[in-house]
Amino acid sequence: MLGIEDMLKVGILGGTFDPVHLGHIQLAEAAKKQFSLDEIWLMPAKIPPHKQNKQIASEEERTAMLRLAAENRQGFRVCTLEFERNAISYTAETLKLLSEEYPKHSFYYLMGEDSLKGFPHWYHPEQIVSYADILVAPRTSAESEELWEQVNVCEQLLGKHFHVIEMPRILVSSTDIRKHLAEGTSTEGELHPQVRRYIDEHGLYGSPLSADRMRPLSLKETAAVLKGVLSEKRFLHTEGVAYTAAALAMRYGAVMEDALLAGWLHDNAKENSGEQLLEVCLANRIEVTEAERKNLPLLHGKVGACWAKERYAVSNQDVLSAITYHVTGRPKMSLLEQIIFVADFIEPSRNMQTVPPLKEIRQLAFVDIDKATAVIAGGILKHLRTNGASIDPTTQETYAYYSQLTEAE
Repeated sequence: MLGIEDMLKVGILGGTFDPVHLGHIQLAEAAKKQFSLDEIWLMPAKIPPHKQNKQIASEEERTAMLRLAAENRQGFRVCTLEFERNAISYTAETLKLLSEEYPKHSFYYLMGEDSLKGFPHWYHPEQIVSYADILVAPRTSAESEELWEQVNVCEQLLGKHFHVIEMPRILVSSTDIRKHLAEGTSTEGELHPQVRRYIDEHGLYGSPLSADRMRPLSLKETAAVLKGVLSEKRFLHTEGVAYTAAALAMRYGAVMEDALLAGWLHDNAKENSGEQLLEVCLANRIEVTEAERKNLPLLHGKVGACWAKERYAVSNQDVLSAITYHVTGRPKMSLLEQIIFVADFIEPSRNMQTVPPLKEIRQLAFVDIDKATAVIAGGILKHLRTNGASIDPTTQETYAYYSQLTEAE
């Protein structure tokens, strides 16, 4: 721990800090000044109760970013107590440990207005207010009627006074920053320059590596970047495609590392809106067909290949092509293209109803990949027709080609 024996007024700002941003620092500075706090302890959470199983940056990465953000700020420290505990990060238990270790200190727990709304339902909130005064950062302004109504509710329920921090509205969030980094848009005014440099140098959250470090990422690094930019559900699917593709590569004699890389990156652009995908295509002079204009999400394959090249330094054309065509397929696909097209459909987290059943398609994929390709393309067409969705002619051509190929055999 920190080894401080003097009596201090200490503000605790906890959170995932994924990543830490200037809004966090603004909040801490305002609280420190208004309540004459001696120190601010920035405390990254190990396993936030509301984010269990969510993919976040590593403990080492988040700690490093916090230390950069706190550097040269008087009284700011990074406290890794919750990393040292092999347990879910409950605030009540953390504050209890701090109070026992530093009995002379007075603790002040900092939280945002949004957290205040759910505070009565936290794990033992009555214990939290017994160990620390609560300082609340307003979402809009300190005069907000909604804020004071919630403060009154908490005070009546818990019998403790809650304090409101007087500060400007915070207009930044870690979620928005991760999105900006993944899209390659500006984070000016959102991140400490040293933190942004660290993110770029380590390729976090889909941020392009800085020019002097632009190099192909390892498979482990690629997976780590994707953890920061994909939703939990999308990451689970992506992981499933990567390992299914690796298994198919071993079965059919393709290069396993190429299959893993294409599998990991096949959906790296999937969570962008159709309009965003179209903008990327237009900016990069990527051809957009009439069918794609009618169904813009189809473009995530083409944009994914573009970003795989620009953001992940992928130069293998077969890998880039596999990412491009995993959405629609195409006649005469390379073996790697087929593997990704098939793996995307049969990976373990898929549970859709298909004819034949998905279990049989999975088995078929490891017996005859051409027949599996024909069945999958046919299933996609049937699904699109049933739902009245726009059909890409390339998928029709894929089905026709592989159906004829397997019938001829």
